[in-house]
Amino acid sequence: MRVIFMGTPEFSVPVLEALVGAGHEVACVYCQPPRPAGRGKKPRPTPVQARAEALGLPVRHPESLRAAEEQQAFTALGADVAVVVAYGLILPQAVLDAPAQGCLNIHASLLPRWRGAAPIHRAIMAGDAETGICIMQMEAGLDTGPVLLREATAIGATETTGGLHDRLSDMGARMIVEALDRLPDLLPAPQPEEGVTYAAKIDKSEAAVDWTRPAQEVSAHIRGLAPFPGAWTLHHGERLKLLGAEVVAGAGAPGTALDAQFAVACGAGAVRITRAQRAGKAAQDIETFLRGHPVAPGDGLGAEPWAPRLALRRWPPVSCAGCFCPAIARSRKAEPHVSRSHRHRRHRGHRRLRLGAQRFHPQRGAAQHHHLRRRRLPVLLRADHVRRGLPLSGAERHRRLDRGADHRAHPLAEEIAMPVVLLIIIGAAAGFIATRLMRMEAGIVQTVLIGIGGALIGGLAIRFLVAITGALAGLVGAVLGALLLIWVWQTFRQR
Repeated sequence: MRVIFMGTPEFSVPVLEALVGAGHEVACVYCQPPRPAGRGKKPRPTPVQARAEALGLPVRHPESLRAAEEQQAFTALGADVAVVVAYGLILPQAVLDAPAQGCLNIHASLLPRWRGAAPIHRAIMAGDAETGICIMQMEAGLDTGPVLLREATAIGATETTGGLHDRLSDMGARMIVEALDRLPDLLPAPQPEEGVTYAAKIDKSEAAVDWTRPAQEVSAHIRGLAPFPGAWTLHHGERLKLLGAEVVAGAGAPGTALDAQFAVACGAGAVRITRAQRAGKAAQDIETFLRGHPVAPGDGLGAEPWAPRLALRRWPPVSCAGCFCPAIARSRKAEPHVSRSHRHRRHRGHRRLRLGAQRFHPQRGAAQHHHLRRRRLPVLLRADHVRRGLPLSGAERHRRLDRGADHRAHPLAEEIAMPVVLLIIIGAAAGFIATRLMRMEAGIVQTVLIGIGGALIGGLAIRFLVAITGALAGLVGAVLGALLLIWVWQTFRQR
């Protein structure tokens, strides 16, 4: 049978291999275009494209199938049937009608339950006892077509999305070969109207673990998000990704560790974490993980309260050598021949910053600095993160810090600009107050000069200009100095 294959992710690869192995003629393979990926942001082909090219099959990856030229090229292939598996693009009606036998879709759920983009994740997260594969005749609606073939499989009590994904992929590959062999004899069964649910695309904002929920729901939440995007929680201020869990007996305050084997109390019951991952590290079984990151009974887990506030820094502020910046640490390991000062200058976001936000750990009392570029100040903290009590991720913070870094001013200008501007502002305010108190008539320039002179006489220290308390103290000193300057000037004129 002449087949057009349409798929993109790893889930689709076994299906393509099964079609080739069964002797079907694959006229063309359609997938999504290569996307920038990796540290160099170079275009990376999708898993289906890489496998198709290895098998010597022609590959097309249009951005869309709505163009008339793409639809004509699709029709010109003269396929008997098109097999669609997680392709990722909407198929226009002209494409659906082009193959002689139509388009068949391999859907990883028991339709009509979990129509949509993430049926495997949602089935586990909802605590379903079983799921399966449906071979469906495609229609214009979202997974609404009649079902030609279906097969169910049980979901294990500790099974994750990753494990179920692989099982269903192999099941779909076997079933599509069977469906193509029996295609003339299969009778399409319309989907019932009742029992329809939609599997919305997984969003990373769902990943935080809510320990107040029952243990069954917490376990399903953790397993449903493993391995991607991965449920997470905080332990001693460090974000941990939880990739496996099982329900165990236990009780306690929600989010409290019950033993040293990573059993955590939930709203009802408890769960034991079976696989976890630290930031920047590989995923590990819990025995290996606990040897490097022990969890003691009574430790609290969950989102910890923190509040951004302006913080007084030393002048000059500390450099990267004292802030344990992970980006600097990585560059130090990757480029040992580059000097620390050069790395410090190149890492734009950590050069002599005056203002920042601090996150205070309630148990350790330690302040963790979130460095911010001076021109952006604490507004870099996203509003939704502040509202939900979450800090910016390291990657997000560094991406924001480095954005537009090549257009910075000269370092000397940066060092002088803020003190000069603030000195003029303080001087103008002090001069205005002093001239009004002494009932002296003066122009704007004279007022500013009197205020600046008073600020210098009052001993205004530049290093306190960045702190609110220092600015207020400097304003008082400037006013007193300006009053003294006006008194001396009036006394001199009278004589």
